[in-house]
Amino acid sequence: MSPLKELQDTNYEDLPNLEPNFIDYRVNSASFRKPEKIGHFSSDLYKKNRTREMRFDESNLSYLDLPQSLDYLQLDLTEGYDRFKHINWANPSIDKLDEMLKWILKNRHLIESGNQAKPLDFDFITQRGVFTRIMCTPIVSDEWHIGFSKFKGTIYICPFFNDHDENESNFERLNMASYGGYRFEHYITKSKHQDTRMYDNNFSPTLHEYSALLKSKIHSMANRNGYHSLLYVAEIDCLEDKEQDSTRMENFVEIKTTSKINSHIQDENFHRYKSCKWWAQSKLVAIDRIICGYKENNLTTVTSIETLPFPNIRTEFIEK
Repeated sequence: MSPLKELQDTNYEDLPNLEPNFIDYRVNSASFRKPEKIGHFSSDLYKKNRTREMRFDESNLSYLDLPQSLDYLQLDLTEGYDRFKHINWANPSIDKLDEMLKWILKNRHLIESGNQAKPLDFDFITQRGVFTRIMCTPIVSDEWHIGFSKFKGTIYICPFFNDHDENESNFERLNMASYGGYRFEHYITKSKHQDTRMYDNNFSPTLHEYSALLKSKIHSMANRNGYHSLLYVAEIDCLEDKEQDSTRMENFVEIKTTSKINSHIQDENFHRYKSCKWWAQSKLVAIDRIICGYKENNLTTVTSIETLPFPNIRTEFIEK
């Protein structure tokens, strides 16, 4: 049985729980090596039937194409939602890990260790979202479930998600927010390999994703070998400029939206909950710029866009 299939068949409710004081992150600190991109692939995600098609190329690579004027913006994040609101836009998927394993099978010559007992030169293989959740745990106390499967010396980590109950009272809010995130990206990006403007009125429930394979290491005094080697996949939003080199992660930008901050409480909530996730996501892909759209009008319209530097963590929010 493959590692992914084994994880998919696992009931996460039966997995053991770690003690809350399993590790003191303030004492057992670790250093994280700057990630390096070693591969990529493109995926078309058909939201209507939740299927995906994968290609080992950069056909879905896009670049930033902001409106000519950023004054008096009115980017409607709900445009077209009535046609697609029956689709679950907020539902995550572990298919990206399956696509990563396909990439490994095709490109294993790039990551082989030469050791028959441990053929792949990595200790852990997973997707960025798993590490994001772990890194944010000391600050944001969200519940998460992950499974581990060791196969030929390498540990594969798989997240487990609960499908959103479409009868929940907050489903519509979550679904519209997720749709709005895709809509904003559609407004401000342009395909590098197709002569079409991404923000023309041609939005469809087929999403075109570009993913990067990254390697890194965590150095820790607690590990007798000195480090753990990591390989993970991350969806990447776009290049900052069409002509930039896509092999260098610093040439990419992250695209985010958030409510416009008009009060001290809103600022505190942003730094307590959202900036932590942005920090972890950016750190894991070595991207130091975020294109942020600020939402108003009951969070339905982006009225301003700002380029933000690499986010910082406010230490007063780290749980003691």
